[in-house]
Amino acid sequence: MTSFTFMLCLPTMLMRCLVPLSWPLRHHSILRDAMRNITSLLRLPRPFTMTSRPNTSHSQASGPYTVETYRRRDDHKARTGNDNEDSYILTLLTDNEHHNLMTSLRDKYFPRDLNKLAAHVALFRALPGSQMPRIMADLTNLAQSQPTYEISAKKPFRMKRGVGIYVDDTSGYTKTIYQELKKRWVPFLSQQDRSFKAHYTIQNKVDDETLVEQTLQELSEQFRGSRGQVLGLSLYRYDRGFWKVEQDFSFTGKGKR
Repeated sequence: MTSFTFMLCLPTMLMRCLVPLSWPLRHHSILRDAMRNITSLLRLPRPFTMTSRPNTSHSQASGPYTVETYRRRDDHKARTGNDNEDSYILTLLTDNEHHNLMTSLRDKYFPRDLNKLAAHVALFRALPGSQMPRIMADLTNLAQSQPTYEISAKKPFRMKRGVGIYVDDTSGYTKTIYQELKKRWVPFLSQQDRSFKAHYTIQNKVDDETLVEQTLQELSEQFRGSRGQVLGLSLYRYDRGFWKVEQDFSFTGKGKR
C-alpha cells in the first residue's frame, strides 16, 4: 500500500477503531459524515509552494548578495551612524584597452556565479549617501586641476582567498589623489577606507587553496603587464552586490599639480 493510499484509507480505519458498536446509530452516521469530509479534503489537489532559503555554505557566503542575506562588516561601513543609507564606491577611470584587458583576466579567474563587476582599482568603497553633495563638489574641483597620467599593472600577489595585481604609477598621482580626498573625508570614512594600496582583484572568494596557487603561478608566468591611462574617476552606487554608475569625473587639468 502506498503512503497516499494509506492516507485515503485512514479515516475509515480510525472510525472502525474508535467507534464502539454499542453507540447509537445516529452517532455512527454523524461520525461517518465527518470522516467523508476529511477524505474529500485529502483527495483535493494541494497547492505546491517552494520557499527558498539563503545559501549559508562558506563557498557561496559572499554572493549573490541580496538585501536579506548580505550585511557589510562593521569595518566596511561609513562612520555616519546610519547603516541604511546608500553607499558609493570611487574608482580610477582608465582607457578602454587597459580596462578591457584587466577585465578579461577577472572574467577568466573570478568565480563566474559571484562575478558581478568589471576590473577596477577602488580608492574608496563605502562613501555615504548623506555626504554626496560634499563628495561631488570635492571630486569636481579635483578633476578640474588633475591631469591624466599613466599607470602600470605588473606584479600578481596572493590574497587571502584569491589573487590580485598591484598597480604602480611613476607620477605618484594615484596616492596623491587618495591622500587628498582622505584628508577631506576622514570624519566619515570606514576603517577599510582609511588605508589604500592600488591593485586589481583578479580572483577572490575561492576556498580551494590549490586553485588559488595555480592562478598565482599562471599569472606570474604568463602576465606581461599592462599600461593604461587614468582619464578620471568613476563614482558608483552600491546596489545589492552590483555597482550602478553614478557619475564620471574626467581629468581636465594641464601640466603637473
